[in-house]
Amino acid sequence: LKLATLQQFHEEMVALASESQAEHDKMLRKVEQRKVQAAVKQAVEPDFMCPILHERMKVPVLAADGFTYERQAIEKWLSMHNISPMTGAVLAHRYLTENFALRHLIEAYETQLAEKRTCEGRRGGVSMKTCDVADLSDADLQSDEDDEDEEEGEFDEELDEVRTRRALAALRVEEDMPILSHDDG
Repeated sequence: LKLATLQQFHEEMVALASESQAEHDKMLRKVEQRKVQAAVKQAVEPDFMCPILHERMKVPVLAADGFTYERQAIEKWLSMHNISPMTGAVLAHRYLTENFALRHLIEAYETQLAEKRTCEGRRGGVSMKTCDVADLSDADLQSDEDDEDEEEGEFDEELDEVRTRRALAALRVEEDMPILSHDDG
């Protein structure tokens, strides 16, 4: 009888440990994924910003100084100046070349941001899995970044909860473990 009780207890503890390990592994994967996402965002996001407007570009163009600007911003600058806004050097010409590669990268980045979100509240309360990027304003995208920060807080709370459950499980093991002596045979 005691041996059967001990075996049952052992099986329960193995199942609990396995479940706890699975949750731990899941959390570690989430942490790693968040680290990668944050690193990519920090490395990529500044490259999408116009050095004049300090906003994400929509129509990036290359100027004679080798820098890329938002078309409207550099056109306005060139209407009043003949020097580079970045270097202050006189520009060899005022021709602007559309930076298609950068535009496509920005569009892909914005699409990824939009796909991570739902459109609830943005389209008359209809919940959708993905959003049309054109329907999102810069304020919506900033709001989504704020939501990411909130999700990170929830993630931290979830991680703390898993740690607490593991600690409680360890205490339960100590409390519930049957004590066998040589006399119990």
